[in-house]
Amino acid sequence: MSPHQPVRNHTVNRSHLARFARDGILHRLTLGEHEVSQPVPISFNDASVHKYFYVAEDPEGNRDYRFEAWAADFEGAATTAIRDILDGTPWSAGDAIKRPLAEWIALQEARTPLMRHRATNLVRVLLHQFQQDGAAERLEAFMAAAGWEFNERERELLREQIKTYRAEEGRVTPGMHIDLIRASMADAVPTLLARGWVLVRFDNESLFTSDNPVVMLGDQFLPSPMRLGLTDAQYVSVAVDRKAALALPLDPGDGELQGTREMAHAINAATYMNADEVLFMHPDDDAAAMLPSMLPPRTRFEPSVEDFKDFSEWPIAGLQRLASIRKQAAEQP
Repeated sequence: MSPHQPVRNHTVNRSHLARFARDGILHRLTLGEHEVSQPVPISFNDASVHKYFYVAEDPEGNRDYRFEAWAADFEGAATTAIRDILDGTPWSAGDAIKRPLAEWIALQEARTPLMRHRATNLVRVLLHQFQQDGAAERLEAFMAAAGWEFNERERELLREQIKTYRAEEGRVTPGMHIDLIRASMADAVPTLLARGWVLVRFDNESLFTSDNPVVMLGDQFLPSPMRLGLTDAQYVSVAVDRKAALALPLDPGDGELQGTREMAHAINAATYMNADEVLFMHPDDDAAAMLPSMLPPRTRFEPSVEDFKDFSEWPIAGLQRLASIRKQAAEQP
């Protein structure tokens, strides 16, 4: 391995964390179920670092280190766009400023360890379903109802694929995660661009960021107890520095708002709920003043076999993956 290969992978990009640092130092707060630890100083260069997290490996053991450089292009473009909007560039600049931000938001939402954990659990549950009697028939019926049609060769291939799956093999490798990131970005960016874009500035309040910083808010700009996504949340929000956040409502319409204490508490509470393990904050800020007095519970959605019993909740990307049987069938003599 070359000594210059990027084995220290940043699951939240450094340019984002640097905007919450003073002289390169953040305060990190470790989260429990109902409590927040005392702040611990850490360099923004060392925060959210996981070794080999995005290093894909092929069956022959050859490693691919290119993800960091690929992601850096999006991070750099977003850093420039964030600087521009904070300096007063209007939203009327359109795609030139919105697209880099949408791409970064979609990338950041999909790239975290928490997202890989969720994907791994989902894969295990879905693969478990393939072990059950009648799985092929249920999946075939569901796909047919969605407009898919199978010839006999495709039907045999589908059943053969299902028979070969093993639930214990359900895991998401770095390479699989990178594929999911790319697919997620392709789906999410157009929906983000279709939203409204609002910059919320704060004079007297401060914001956290976290190891999973893109947050979803429900009606009335409040944290939602339900698991929401980039496509169905009433608001998508992310703090872009300690004194400003992006808020993307479902309804189109761009602008800038002067943030209130209530809005800062809502964004910070959502950041707290959405974080995986840690919050990050500026060393001059007071964590106790940044959160509401009653912290909402931190809940985790963990899929169960019952949730996916009839495949009706299968993510459409998973169904599209099974479309490979068509290609296999076409290639067979």
